[in-house]
Amino acid sequence: MSGSPAGGAARSTETVRTLLQAEAEAAERIQQARRAREERVRKAAAEAEQEIAAYRVRKEEEYQRALRESGGAAESVAADLQRRADEQISRERELLQQRREQAVRALEACVWECDERALR
Repeated sequence: MSGSPAGGAARSTETVRTLLQAEAEAAERIQQARRAREERVRKAAAEAEQEIAAYRVRKEEEYQRALRESGGAAESVAADLQRRADEQISRERELLQQRREQAVRALEACVWECDERALR
């Protein structure tokens, strides 16, 4: 036989202790890696929030600038639309007056025609 039972037990206990120590070290490394990853994720999220906030500020500034620049244009467009609407209304009134005159002449012609028949 090779060695005493006490020697084998001691080696076995040492092996178990070494394995437990290795397992504890591995668990600690895993925890450190997780903490490091979580920290990187937090930093990335914070940076993303900052970038988003800066983007929103830029876009709001662009929007406000566009509003200021188009302010006069919007007023001129509104004035042009009002002018065209007034012109269209004026044309429609002229057309209505013409048709009214035509209708009156047609009614007069009917009346005169009826009166002539009655007189015959």
